[in-house]
Amino acid sequence: MKRVLIGAMCLAALSACDFPGGGSSSEGRARATPGEATELVDTMAANNRLPQRDYVCTLVGPNAEADAPYGTVGVNADTFTMVIKEAGRREGLLQVSDDRQIEVDGELAVVDGQVRRITRARVNSEGSTVELAFDFAPAGSDGHNRIVCRAEA
Repeated sequence: MKRVLIGAMCLAALSACDFPGGGSSSEGRARATPGEATELVDTMAANNRLPQRDYVCTLVGPNAEADAPYGTVGVNADTFTMVIKEAGRREGLLQVSDDRQIEVDGELAVVDGQVRRITRARVNSEGSTVELAFDFAPAGSDGHNRIVCRAEA
């Protein structure tokens, strides 16, 4: 009986762990849930393109209460135009692979007046919402380390 109890406790502890590639966390991986947006993203990604929309962007960090408006980004074919609050307009290129990873060529992340390096970018979809997520480094002075842009499919 004691062995069964110890075994059950070990299994419970292991099930609470988040193993890389285990699928229990969407951090760093593109996610998709059924819906109109998923069909649109899958079709566009097959052609290495993102859905051509105007996205509203937010600066995101570890503290959700500190999330702040960032600007808007328009996607047309493989070109983006980012209008950043208090930092002006930036243009560049975006390409997406069939696994929903985005490649950025241009200055998309400008935080605290400084251009940040995009470390990871991906497109997510949920229901009728398309989401572009851009992780950058180094983090801003207030801890922001991601730009999340959303639009309806």
